[in-house]
Amino acid sequence: MGAWGLDVFENDSAMDWLFELTESDGASILEEALSIDAEEYIEVDEGSAALAAIEVINSLRDKGPVNLPGPVSEWINANRSIETTNLVTKAKRVLGIVSNPEISEVSQLWLEQEYDWDGMVNDIAARLNA
Repeated sequence: MGAWGLDVFENDSAMDWLFELTESDGASILEEALSIDAEEYIEVDEGSAALAAIEVINSLRDKGPVNLPGPVSEWINANRSIETTNLVTKAKRVLGIVSNPEISEVSQLWLEQEYDWDGMVNDIAARLNA
């Protein structure tokens, strides 16, 4: 994972997914990013995309991080009509999967960096539950 910072969006995988997001419209790209199977090992690209999608969902509800890339903020403003209730339910499930280092490469990589991974995950979860 090419990372240059400690936030959800500060890595190549998340930025690649965000580019796809800005080229799309509607909830289908969010649904796709949340279609993670808990029975399979989660590769870094898939996990990073899921985390980015979760933060976009939080942002659609005005509970996102303050450091959104400009084009993502524009996408969010253009897609405010997306119904988020079902997305939030899926996001909570997926956050639990992606944050499990036994099955998630992104979790393993963040833990190797001696970063407060649990704190970041708890913050995202708290905003999902707000």
